[in-house]
Parts: sequence; C-alpha cells; structure tokens
Amino acid sequence: MKTPQEVVVHALKGSARAYALGFLLKGGITFLIRLVRVLQRKMSLGQALLLVFEKASHRFGLMVGTFALLWKLINNMLELKRKKRSKLNGAIAGAVAGLAVLVETRENRITVAQQFSMRAVQAGYNSLHARELIRIPHGDALMFALACGSIMYAYVVYPHTIPREYYSWMVQIAGCPKECLQLNRENIHRWLKGNKEASLSKWLQVLQKLKAKPEAVEAFTNYVHKHNGTIPMTPCAGLHPTEMSCVKYNLDLLKSVYLAITPVYLSLNSVPLLLFKPKAFLKDPLSSLKRIALSTLQSSTFLATFIVIFMSGVCVLRNARGDLPDNRFYYYLLGVLCSGSAIMLEKPSRRSELAMYVFPKGLASLYTLLIARGRMIDIPYIEVITTCASTSAIMSLYQLEPEHMSSLMYNVMRRVIGEY
Repeated sequence: MKTPQEVVVHALKGSARAYALGFLLKGGITFLIRLVRVLQRKMSLGQALLLVFEKASHRFGLMVGTFALLWKLINNMLELKRKKRSKLNGAIAGAVAGLAVLVETRENRITVAQQFSMRAVQAGYNSLHARELIRIPHGDALMFALACGSIMYAYVVYPHTIPREYYSWMVQIAGCPKECLQLNRENIHRWLKGNKEASLSKWLQVLQKLKAKPEAVEAFTNYVHKHNGTIPMTPCAGLHPTEMSCVKYNLDLLKSVYLAITPVYLSLNSVPLLLFKPKAFLKDPLSSLKRIALSTLQSSTFLATFIVIFMSGVCVLRNARGDLPDNRFYYYLLGVLCSGSAIMLEKPSRRSELAMYVFPKGLASLYTLLIARGRMIDIPYIEVITTCASTSAIMSLYQLEPEHMSSLMYNVMRRVIGEY
C-alpha cells in the first residue's frame, strides 16, 4: 500500500470481513450447542436458528471488526509514515485496537481481558523459553491445577468472586443443587464466625422442595440431632439428597456430564475447522470427522473425570471425617489434586489452552476477594486497561515474531484479521 487512501480502504474491507467471521464463529457455536436441545425436542429448529442472530453474536462480531479496523488502519499508517514494519508499530496499533473491547458488556470485557492478558504472558514465556532463559516442566498442568483450586474454592465458599454465568454453569454441570450449596456455604461462614447453631427447619424446607428421598431426610435430621443441633460438616444426605448412594450418585454424574459437555466440545472442535479450513475438511472429510470425534471424546472424558473425582472427594471427606468441622481449604486442595490429575488425560496441545482459560479466572476470583476484604483497590475500567496493554504486547509480535504466540491464537487471528 502506497497511499493513505489505500490503507483506509484496506482497513474498511478487513473490518467488514472480520465482523462477518466473528459473527459466524459466535453464532455457529451457539447454534450447534442449541442443536442438541432441538434433537431432545426441548427447542424448535427455528428458535435455534434465531439464536444465531441474537445480540451477543452481533456484539462479538462488532468487537472483532472494530479491532481489525483500528489495528489495520494505525499499523499500516505507521508503516507508511516510518517506511518500515516494526514491533513499535504493532505495539501502538495493538494498544489502540484494544479499545474495541468497549463494544462488549462488562462481564464479556473481563473475559476478553483475562484471555488476552494470559496470551501476552504466554508469548513472553515462549520468547524466554526460546532463548533458554526459563523452563518449567508441565507448567501448563501446574498452572491449570492451581487455578482450578482457586475456582473450586470459590465455587463452594465465595461464588460472588467468579462470573455469575460461569458459576451457574458450574452448578448445572456438577449436579449439586444450588440451594444445598447455599446452605452449606452459610453453615461454613457461621462456623468461621463462631456461630455453630444450624437452621434445621430451613434445611428440611429445601430437602422437601428438592423431593429428597425419605431416608435422606431421616439421615440428615439424625446427623443434626447427633451433633446437638449443629452441622460440623454438611453430610452427603444434604448435598445429593435425591440419591443416597455416593457411588451411584457419582456414576450418574459421570453420565450427565458427558451428555451435557459433549455438544459444547463438538462445537468448539468443528466450527473453527468448517469456518477457517473448509478446503481441508472437504479434501478428506472422513479423517476430519474422525479427528473431531476423537478430540471431543478426549476433552469430554477429561472434564467428566475432573468433576466426578472432585465430587467423589467431597463424599469421601464426609464419610471419613463427617463428625469433624468443615474446613474451606479442603476444597482448594481437592480442586488442585483433581484438576492436576484429570488434565493429564488431555492432549498436551490442549493443556496450555485450558490453563490459559482458567488461570485468569482464578486470579480474578482472588482479586475480587482481596477487594472485598479491603486489601486491594478497585481500579475503574481495569479490564479495558488490561486488554489494551495485552493487545499491545501481542500485536508487537504478531507480524515479526509469531512463533512466540499461541499457535491457536495466531492461526485464528491470521484468518480473521489478516496478516497486515
């Protein structure tokens, strides 16, 4: 490109293309996930198709399109002015392009900031690793385990420190009724404050609402009476009241997690392939479908194993030392141990992606908790500042040192926003 006019036209064309691809990516994943509900006759095909065009898809497409517009415009104008392609051009353009995140809702902005910040850290680590300055064996698995410990701790004790939608998904996928989780949480906090008296009537109301088995109600009531009207540790009868057998409960949970998560992984494995590599898919569809199926099965097995091991650990804890007071740090340790072992079922290339996804959520949970306790200041628009700083670092490498970026992120960005 030799003139500013050519740069503007190029940026506008690239922006329109990026918007379309972003919209199709978001809408396509949403549709495939909802397609399962269509097959279960819980939703009509027309309703599933309409969800493709919901605001979230347009908003995501607009964010991607705006990012492409700002980056292409500023990066190429700087290249034209300075007569060279450099990291500085990419850094400046990336910082400004990060403002595109303002198009999204605050919750989504936080998610975007988390992911871009971790990709920037990953790129920095890869750069140092390439120079043989740092090496952490199984660092991705370690990062994933530490983050999951924090997340599972928040799930049980401080759910307000993780995104509302994420917590709702965790409640749904783990199979423990949210009412039981809430009462268990209240009980933990009461014991922390020295108030050990339990509200048996409230528990009985919840158990009745959940249509708990009579033997579960009896077992729970006996437990409270045995401990003089207190609940040192919520028994299994209060956490899975519709199934008294811990073994059967966890086997049923394994099945339900598989059924719930398989469509999600199927969408994540198939939509990017169909959208970004249609020629490769058409060239050898059977091999492509086989890879999609195997990847989906492997990822579903990992997540199902993680959840079932964690919930089994909760049951074992209660059966082994149910007469002793609960300790909230048990859940952190359980989260670390269960996730650290389960992630080894995933293929190595996926482990780093999973670590990049959960680690910022663990940090965000800790940050929120520290703010609530007055040990950290709340910085306005920190998610926008973080996004801009992260995209500045990433885009400084994008053109000249892409080998230090996550291969997944680089390939997606190259296909969505182009190489220049």
